[in-house]
Amino acid sequence: MSLLAWEPDGDQLLQLSIFLRDSLNGKNKNAQKEAEIMLAKAKSSPEINNYLAYLFSSSLQSSGFSYNTEDSLAIRSAAAIMLKNNIKTGFGKISKTSITLIRSWVPNNLQDKNSQIRNYAGNIIAEMVSSGGILEWPEILPDLISVVDNVSRSITQEAQEGAMAALSKICDDNQEILNKDEQGQRTLNNLIPKLIEFTRNPVPNIRCLALASINIFIRQRPAVLLKNLDVLLDHLFLLATDPTPDVHKQLCRMLVQLVEVRPDKIKPHITGLVDYIITQQKKVDEEDLTCEAAEFWFKAGGNTVLRQSLAPHLRIIIPVLLDSMVYCEEDIIRLEGGEDDADEEDRAEDMKPTFAKGGIDRSETSIDDNPEDAWNLRKISANALRVLATQFSNPVIDVILPSLVANIKHKEWPYREAAAFTLGSVADSCATVVAPHLRDLIPSLITLLSDEEPLVRQITCWTLGCYSSWVGKDQRLNLFQPMMEGILAKMLDPNKKVQAAGASAFAHLEENVGEQLIPYCYPIIEQFVRCFKQYKDRNMVMLYDCVGTLAKNVGNALAAPAMVDLLMPALIHRWNSASDQSHELIPLLECLSSVVMAQGDAFRTFAPPLVSRCLKIIHQNLDPTTAQNADIEAPNSNFLVTAISLLSAIIQVLNGEEFTRLVCDSKPDLFELLTFCIGNATDDGCLAAYELLGYCAKYVFSQLRPSLPGVMPILIKQLNKNGVIEEDNEDGISAVNNACWSAGEICIQSKEEMAPYAELLLQSLLDIIQNPKTEQSVHENAIVALGRLGLGNSQLMAPHISVIATKFLGLINSIHNPEEKASALIGFTLAVEQNPRAMENELLNFFSTIARYNQENEKDKENEDHSPYEQHLRSLFAQVLNGYKEIIPDFGSFLSKLEPQHEETLRRIFQL
Repeated sequence: MSLLAWEPDGDQLLQLSIFLRDSLNGKNKNAQKEAEIMLAKAKSSPEINNYLAYLFSSSLQSSGFSYNTEDSLAIRSAAAIMLKNNIKTGFGKISKTSITLIRSWVPNNLQDKNSQIRNYAGNIIAEMVSSGGILEWPEILPDLISVVDNVSRSITQEAQEGAMAALSKICDDNQEILNKDEQGQRTLNNLIPKLIEFTRNPVPNIRCLALASINIFIRQRPAVLLKNLDVLLDHLFLLATDPTPDVHKQLCRMLVQLVEVRPDKIKPHITGLVDYIITQQKKVDEEDLTCEAAEFWFKAGGNTVLRQSLAPHLRIIIPVLLDSMVYCEEDIIRLEGGEDDADEEDRAEDMKPTFAKGGIDRSETSIDDNPEDAWNLRKISANALRVLATQFSNPVIDVILPSLVANIKHKEWPYREAAAFTLGSVADSCATVVAPHLRDLIPSLITLLSDEEPLVRQITCWTLGCYSSWVGKDQRLNLFQPMMEGILAKMLDPNKKVQAAGASAFAHLEENVGEQLIPYCYPIIEQFVRCFKQYKDRNMVMLYDCVGTLAKNVGNALAAPAMVDLLMPALIHRWNSASDQSHELIPLLECLSSVVMAQGDAFRTFAPPLVSRCLKIIHQNLDPTTAQNADIEAPNSNFLVTAISLLSAIIQVLNGEEFTRLVCDSKPDLFELLTFCIGNATDDGCLAAYELLGYCAKYVFSQLRPSLPGVMPILIKQLNKNGVIEEDNEDGISAVNNACWSAGEICIQSKEEMAPYAELLLQSLLDIIQNPKTEQSVHENAIVALGRLGLGNSQLMAPHISVIATKFLGLINSIHNPEEKASALIGFTLAVEQNPRAMENELLNFFSTIARYNQENEKDKENEDHSPYEQHLRSLFAQVLNGYKEIIPDFGSFLSKLEPQHEETLRRIFQL
């Protein structure tokens, strides 16, 4: 059947048009649903795409249908959408007749008076090229280019714009195809010169789309574009005075990309470009354009080729950036006068997801995460300022300081807010340069903490947090206590967003000044306890972060009875109030883990109910019946991870007997849960579980021992997961790392009991240390585990000692834990003793390791952290060295090959 012979059936055409119309009818849900069902059925018809192309391309009135203009547009739009989707999902199933018909009819719609129809036509054409390939429709690009060219001057502007829009869509959807070498030809070689030519077209929309199309390819650096770059730049400079904002938006975007691709081409024109970009950034009524312009400073400021060329222009660039950081009138109307909402409950949509071990996002008022706005001119300008401040430092501060001093006390709050924002934005890059001025600036910022506008108080908290380390270090300023007290007070601001900013800033301060807070712990905790009584759910997460961070940084200062009596009732109250399904439990469990480690023995009385509930939470989130039941919500690994981590903290601060009493009769059984967890949990659950497994081996091995037949095969399987290393799976790698560490802890306790698993464990650990992609920390834990395996199974390790030695001796000196290093060296040396001749190639290295270990011990004689293995190890070293003395004919000459200090150490300590 020829194309011309194809005619639609009138009744079917009418029925389809009705369904298409109703499919977009949101007012009649029943009709819409029925239409969707019928259209789904119609997809199976072999001629459906013919009908869709016909309805999209024809005048419905000429078909005898009495639709109004609105319905006609709806039918044509629905037909276009369905046709495009059919092409995308089933191009290979469409008949050649239908393909030919679509290619014949759809391009005619590019000249439609309605821009929406023209866009749909362009979408269908682009999808045809994407699905079928450019070689299957070779005439489409020349035809579109010919329409845009309009050499005959007889083509309508609508048709030109439609063709250019289609070209642009094809470029966007087919970047790789267009630049692909096909029999020595690249479509892009002909297309790029025409696109450059079209940037001079008299139709504004065509100029804009031509620039947008070129922008699609710049980062790919196609040869044809680089070859024509000078011509393109000439066209760009001519467009600098173009009256169309969208043209300037694309032009700024292109300049930003050229900074990254060919900054050398930009450099000779930098003076003119600075003036041009500043002009565009000042067009405040064109927000998209101003953002594209500001992005130029962000990219150019960090570019090594352009950096120095910008230096002479900083005095005109920086003020523009500072002006752009002030809230615009629209934002002021939208944001100012935030209410005192501390007593209002949070809405469900205000809550952010809570994740274990991810830390708290403390940048709520930072450049990158202000909750009040999206990525906009204000943020881009702040980032650009930060980049320029990083590169130029003093010249930037010289420009911004007068503005800061003037605006920080400005009568209008947006300027006060912008001053604080500016100062915080340059904190990371210019703190050293700003430091001499902090004596004057910090008191002004502290005053802003009492500003009547919440947004000013909010950003000021963030800025003070940024400078907390500098203020804390310089005691001469005498500003640390007032700043700390000011931020602490804002944690109980009547505005919830200021509370959050205060909590975030205080957590920064805790990290930055650490033990300096010890004298202030009691009033700090008093304020935290007040916050516990007032905070709603969202800010409670920030409060837990503050408490946990304080615990990590002041340590056992929180173990003082007064601190325990003040803090723990508030935490236990929250613990008792939160349900097992409450997402508040996740940050609370993490907080408690830090508090447990800080309080140590002082936490003992609070442990029993926490242990039993943690076991319950673990069980709930590991229950295989839950995981297999589609009607039950899947277990949340974040609950699992945090509950296991809290148990790991508790087991470290309780003695083994006491922890054993807490878990010996627990239901469910801890060791059954742990075995199930390491075999079934996700990677983050496994890494937490292997950490707990290691501590159980270390502190309650007698209770763990009966579970080893179930644990060890799973652990060895985990060690064999080289895939996670190859895939760079962060949680998976951490799980392997913790499995290595726990294997070492089990080996040191079980010794000869490891015999049934020793061969497989040895091979798994060897595979890890021989994998060049394995991270350093995993290598280190693996060689410690290998060494400890030798404590009871040296005879099994001895045949492999030559393979083990190179990696072991290369890494053992980087182990800082004295107990881990000493125990691993004992196991390794025991294996060497059983196969001494296998060490021939590594013997000097081994002797150097022995010398180095003893040198370190001599330096640390006053250190109370000596390993309990030290005497055993020294005796073993002496035994092995004397053994080699018997084997090596001229032992003295052999020792002289060592570095002089190593030779001297061995001769002196071991009397060789």
